[in-house]
Amino acid sequence: MPTMKDIAKEAEVSLGTVSNVLNEKGNVSLKKIRKVQDAIQKLGYRKNAQAGFLKKGNTNKIAVILPNIRSIK
Repeated sequence: MPTMKDIAKEAEVSLGTVSNVLNEKGNVSLKKIRKVQDAIQKLGYRKNAQAGFLKKGNTNKIAVILPNIRSIK
């Protein structure tokens, strides 16, 4: 699975530029956006949402612990 670093190398842009394009932030030229998008398509990159949530410290998930349902009478 390709990484953002792979995309940056293929598109000949910085890792920060790839991040800005993926997150729709920053001031990135249309030419660089197209280069990044072309590299994403060529390499088959898929953004890992769970990795982003973990980096931010928020997974928007909760855990539920239940007893063995068969033992409940």
